[in-house]
Amino acid sequence: MIQPRLPADRQRYLREWLLLLAALLALGGYICYSLYQEHQQIELRERERLLEQTLVIEKNLVSQLASISKFIDSVIETLPSWPLKPDGFKLLNRQLQITADSVVGLRAILLIDARGRVLSSNRGELIGRDFSAREYFQAARKSHDSKTLQVSPPFQGALNPNVMGFSRTISAPGGELAGIVLASASPETFRILLDSVRYSSDSATSLIHGDGKIFMLVPDREDLAGKDLATPESYFSRHRQSGRPASVFTGGKHLAGDERMIAFRTVQPATLFMDKPLVVSVSRDFRTLFANWYRESMIAGGMFALVTLVATLSLYFSQRRRRIFDRIAIEQDKSLRSSEARFRNMFERNNAVMLMIEPQSGAIVEANQAACSYYGYHSEALRRMSIDQINTLSPEEVAAERLRALHEERAYFNFSHRLAGGEVRSVEVHSSPIDVEGRPLLFSIVHDITEQLRLQQEMRIAAAAFESQQAMMITDASSVILRVNRAFTDLTGYAAEEAVGQTPRMLGSGRQNESFYQAMWETLERTGSWQGEIWDRRKNGEIFPKWLSISVVKDGAGRVTRLCRLSFRYI
Repeated sequence: MIQPRLPADRQRYLREWLLLLAALLALGGYICYSLYQEHQQIELRERERLLEQTLVIEKNLVSQLASISKFIDSVIETLPSWPLKPDGFKLLNRQLQITADSVVGLRAILLIDARGRVLSSNRGELIGRDFSAREYFQAARKSHDSKTLQVSPPFQGALNPNVMGFSRTISAPGGELAGIVLASASPETFRILLDSVRYSSDSATSLIHGDGKIFMLVPDREDLAGKDLATPESYFSRHRQSGRPASVFTGGKHLAGDERMIAFRTVQPATLFMDKPLVVSVSRDFRTLFANWYRESMIAGGMFALVTLVATLSLYFSQRRRRIFDRIAIEQDKSLRSSEARFRNMFERNNAVMLMIEPQSGAIVEANQAACSYYGYHSEALRRMSIDQINTLSPEEVAAERLRALHEERAYFNFSHRLAGGEVRSVEVHSSPIDVEGRPLLFSIVHDITEQLRLQQEMRIAAAAFESQQAMMITDASSVILRVNRAFTDLTGYAAEEAVGQTPRMLGSGRQNESFYQAMWETLERTGSWQGEIWDRRKNGEIFPKWLSISVVKDGAGRVTRLCRLSFRYI
């Protein structure tokens, strides 16, 4: 008997749960760490890429600014010679127009005097207009250092909705302001440059004045055009306050209302002496950037949850099964005894012939009442016999039969057993090894197949007869033709495919009436066979007499079954 479970068993179960918890924590920690590392790598890689794109914009933007500055300087250098020429300002206007068309990024070139009036321009409609109230002109009046390239915030232009001005002052001999040369650039000037560095549909670029006012956005956002970013909480302000030429920020809400990773770069080359810098930015939508990472995280989380569920349930049911096995082991001895009693009762009372045989000697250890009745021996006499005394096959034939059964992969053997009266019967023996109180035995069930073999032999003989030279056909109980032989095809002219599915009426000549057929079937029902002369019709229409023999197969109740045999020969 198994003793009741000790506290040590409960401790063992607790240790298993603690071990599973530690394993799941380790696996979960590894998954989290791997996802964290991957997130960091994606963020680092994208930071570097965004900074590279801002650097590309800076290099191209510096080149454009240098061209604009050089053009302004050339206008200032040649300015004293133009008033000395006949129609000098007209010629200057023409020269400004030609030169402006050759400089990328220029929209309008203005020569403005100290009072704020336009003296000359590549745009004739602006000549004579008063721009003294403009912010860029007021800034030049306060500080007119001719070496400084003044960069005005974006403003509403006279010809364009939104422009940015680049200007240098002209000093009089006494040092006072003589005028300014202003070159204005519209957003379209920089659109191609900003759009060229966008490498994904969610990326955005912008050009911002150093004071914080947006000059250009790609893709366009009308609600953000001209927006001032110089607020304490903005990324722009944090970038300017950092003092670094380039910086990247992640998290929080972008000015467009979405969470983005954004890189800023300040553009203020020392060679141009710009009073205000320009700031370029390249950004990507945070969720789109990490979309694949989010998807992988969800999959990893789902797999971890599935592993946790499976492991927990497996341990739970494993411990539960062990507890059940413990209870079963306690009752196993009693159950085994009860099982043996039931087996003994089944063995004795079963109608099938059953034997228990010692495999080495072949001695019959046990035989049920059905076996005693079948073999014709008393139970005690049968238990003193060997199976070799019943089996009529020689040891060599028995070995050959066992080898055939192994080759054919069948679990039974075909033997010939002799009964007490001397009659030899064909039997089919199903044997399986069993253990009875530690003693290995063969449990054999014997089926008499003598009648079955006889029927099989008859069927083989009938099949051979069916393929004889006599025309034959087989129908079911409804007279539907199931099969015909070659002689039938040769004599009637109908192919097998034409005959199968039809009835014998297809051969009818019409010379016999219904009373003839009714009498014929009454004889079949009564005696099981009929023969006589009858006329039929071949496929070609010829009518010939034939001698017809019909036999039917009946069931145990005397009813005609599905198969009927009809054979005939022509007279």
